[in-house]
Amino acid sequence: WVKKEAPDAIEAIKSLVHKGVVPKPRDLKKAAAVRVMEEYVLGQETNMRDLIKKKFGREHPAFESRDVEYYKRVVHNGGAS
Repeated sequence: WVKKEAPDAIEAIKSLVHKGVVPKPRDLKKAAAVRVMEEYVLGQETNMRDLIKKKFGREHPAFESRDVEYYKRVVHNGGAS
């Protein structure tokens, strides 16, 4: 998978070096492989974060509007009823 994605990453690094955004790496292929792997990990983290948010939302449904108003009053009054 990394070998398939590496040419695009190499071109991306070359364009960033040409623009002056990043310094030229000593080993372009290694830098491209690291870039591809970091993008993969970032994508996996994002997917897991979204999955966890959805799961949490299913297991802990939102308060109804009247409950929200009640808890706002409780917090505002310092918990005294």
